[in-house]
Amino acid sequence: LSPSLHRRYDEIQANLRINNRAPYCPPTSCAPTSLDSKWLELQQAEAKYGACIREKSLEFIKKIEYKATPEQLQEFEESFNHFDDNSDGTLNPDEFKAALSALGIAFREDADFEKVFKKVGEGADTISKDLYMKYMKAISEDKGTAEQVETSFMALADGKSYITADQLEGLPEEDRVFLQDNMEVGEEKGTFNYKQLVQKSFVDEEK
Repeated sequence: LSPSLHRRYDEIQANLRINNRAPYCPPTSCAPTSLDSKWLELQQAEAKYGACIREKSLEFIKKIEYKATPEQLQEFEESFNHFDDNSDGTLNPDEFKAALSALGIAFREDADFEKVFKKVGEGADTISKDLYMKYMKAISEDKGTAEQVETSFMALADGKSYITADQLEGLPEEDRVFLQDNMEVGEEKGTFNYKQLVQKSFVDEEK
């Protein structure tokens, strides 16, 4: 309960005593201890609401479809061709490990690598180019970095650093309303700052 309300309550009781009046007994729901409890409930509700907003923000961010760039796809294909030593269109375990290592993907334990190889190769002794490309696209698109999300927003915003209400029309109503409620208004009328929402979402996720 705020100190000002406590003081007011004490003043009322003091005036009643001075005038030989019976002390004021507020209804149970309005007693200081009850109000303290309600105040605590309100603070907890506000904290829960803030957490829900952050969670909703992250849920929306995760809905955005991350796509590997043409440059990444070319890099993946080149790595496959380079490490396909016998040019048979497949990678054996050593070739696959070398290709991943060249792209900065390493494994601490052999068992971890073997598990990935078996999964990617669908139980076969070698991995085809199609399966290799599928795996590389999956792990690159799974990262969900702030930069990737901004790129997705930028595509929706026709390459601009802000997005308009009209450009959000293609989204489901729930997502559109959420975005408009949580993005800062842009400098130009009728625009929104999607970069601020993206950066805030990823900062909250790291906390």
